[in-house]
Amino acid sequence: MPALRRLGVIALGYLLASVAAGIAMSTTVWTSGPLTEPVPAGLARAVASGAIIIAPFVALIALLPALVLVPLLERNRVRAAGVYVVLAVLTGLGAIVLIGPSTSAIELVMGSTAGLAAGIVYWAVAGRRAGDWGTARGRDATGGHS
Repeated sequence: MPALRRLGVIALGYLLASVAAGIAMSTTVWTSGPLTEPVPAGLARAVASGAIIIAPFVALIALLPALVLVPLLERNRVRAAGVYVVLAVLTGLGAIVLIGPSTSAIELVMGSTAGLAAGIVYWAVAGRRAGDWGTARGRDATGGHS
């Protein structure tokens, strides 16, 4: 059962990270105007709607890097938040660059903020306990986490 629970935590972390990236991208789109303009009315609703539309695409686009990186991070029990954030930002930037031939500054900001949000959320849900599969390897002699 601990292995199934861990896989569930990883899947939940990935799902919530995709939603966080969708929110970050939608927020970037809706707030990228000049700073002199007022915040649009209904911004929260627009961001939420955009996130619902964007999150599945984020999950699909980031799937291949995640299928490579997550097992490596789990196997090596990498629990440092910075590692997850940097890898997620690089994944977001890489996706933006690969999707379109011409990348504007706002698109790069969108990719990096999406990666930043996704990396933080994934780490908080699953990464901070990477490698803890409920076996002796994931626990110290007192039964706590090593």
